[in-house]
Amino acid sequence: MMAEIDEIKPCPFCNSERTEMFAYSDDTWFFVQCIDCNANGPEDHDHDSAIQAWNQRAENTTPQSK
Repeated sequence: MMAEIDEIKPCPFCNSERTEMFAYSDDTWFFVQCIDCNANGPEDHDHDSAIQAWNQRAENTTPQSK
């Protein structure tokens, strides 16, 4: 059983901490949304999985020079 996740990281696009969990379709789909820039995280059938998907960040990489 997966441990409950309750901390939602700031938005990866605008760094806002104003993020909320949303649900639709009779609470069968969940996703995190940034209130400031309206970025949506991946949708999932499970509340904690949607938070985990939002919190997942790509590894920092050095931009390629042209």
